[in-house]
Parts: sequence; C-alpha cells; structure tokens
Amino acid sequence: MNHSCEPNCQLEVVDTAEQPYLRVTVRAPRVQPSELLTIDYNAMEIDMTCPFDCQCGAVRCRGWVSGFSNLSRAEQEEYIDGGATGSPPLTGAVKTWAEEHGIV
Repeated sequence: MNHSCEPNCQLEVVDTAEQPYLRVTVRAPRVQPSELLTIDYNAMEIDMTCPFDCQCGAVRCRGWVSGFSNLSRAEQEEYIDGGATGSPPLTGAVKTWAEEHGIV
C-alpha cells in the first residue's frame, strides 16, 4: 500500500494466539475500482529509517514522511482526537509510544 497524508484506509496489526495478521479497513465513504488504496505511514512507524519527500498530492500533504515522533505536537494530537481531520486512529507500537510520551 502506498502512503497518503489523507489516506483512504487504515492498516492494523492484529495479534492473535494463533498468528498475527494485518487488517485493512477502508475509511473512505466510497473507493472507486481504479482508486489506489493508501495508508498514512506516519501512523505506522515511530521513526522511519528511510524518511522521504511526500508527493501524495493531498490537500493537507505534509511534504515529508519520517514517522509519528517527527510530527508536530499538533499533528500528533490530530490522531488522538478521533481522526477529526481524517487521520486514522493509532495502533500498536505507535500508540504505545504516544501514551509513554503523554500524547494520549
């Protein structure tokens, strides 16, 4: 899945007793058959090993993708506010990091 600063999907690692698996949830009201499915990489990693310039073309494009810990405090809090701006809710290690740093 590709990155977008305004993703239409959420990716979550689900840890079960048998085997972990990935759950993809489509968040957009309608995704067209030819539309790319996207997630926000900043919601998936705390600090990216290989950050990159973002060219997603979204209205709210941040221009740089480097992980949740490198977002401004205001951007981090958008994820906590229940996705008021379309941000997916935090899961896994990123959610734990946010809790440990007093963001949640």
